[in-house]
Amino acid sequence: MAKAHPGLPQVNSRVITKSSLLAGLELVDSRSESTKRVLAMENQFRDRIRHHVASLPAEDAKFN
Repeated sequence: MAKAHPGLPQVNSRVITKSSLLAGLELVDSRSESTKRVLAMENQFRDRIRHHVASLPAEDAKFN
C-alpha cells in the first residue's frame, strides 16, 4: 500500500444522514445570495454548452 505524503491531512471517514444533508441544502436554498450564486453558475454552464454546440460543424458538413 502507498504511504501518505508528509504534510498532507489524513482522510477521516464521515457518515452523513439524508436528513442532515437535506437540512444543509435547505439552509443554502433559503439564502437569496446563495440562490443568486447558484443561478449564475447554471447560466454560465448553459452559455458554455450553447457556445460549444454552436462551434460544432454543421450536420451536413463534409470533410475531405
